[in-house]
Amino acid sequence: MAVSSVSEMAAIAPTTAAVPASVAAPDVVPEDAPDKTTTAATSRTAQICKSKIISTTADKLGMRPADVKKVIDLLFKQIVDEVAAGKKVAIDEFGSWNAQERKERNGVNPKTQAKIVIPAKRVATFTPSKFFKSTVASKPDGDEGSVSSEVPSGSDDGVAATAPPVPVKAA
Repeated sequence: MAVSSVSEMAAIAPTTAAVPASVAAPDVVPEDAPDKTTTAATSRTAQICKSKIISTTADKLGMRPADVKKVIDLLFKQIVDEVAAGKKVAIDEFGSWNAQERKERNGVNPKTQAKIVIPAKRVATFTPSKFFKSTVASKPDGDEGSVSSEVPSGSDDGVAATAPPVPVKAA
């Protein structure tokens, strides 16, 4: 006999058996259940991807996205190459990247609880600048405001005269 719904299942089940609420009525949510709209997964802010940065920057500067992509790709490659070579890369008012050595250490396999040795490794780190930290701290949660879409006037090439180009320094 095939049962196609919860109500049919309830009709054939013995009335004396205790059936958990989650099985008997899956659409009913207990009053003390956490609100699904406030879970960690839904409270995160939306991610921004490289293509969005490229298109937004191209629009703001009046450039072709292909040209902006070349600049961003070159910037990222330069940062990665310098950090991989053991140099510190610092961008004023943004932050700095560095390579650090992690020592070998003891750990525990969470599945088997067996003691293991975690090998030494080299990792990249990012340290935000004071300006970066204070800007992030001053934005209230849910404020999706981004950098102004207007390019300040006073520059012939569309680049802000009040904000000089930020140099990439290898320290």
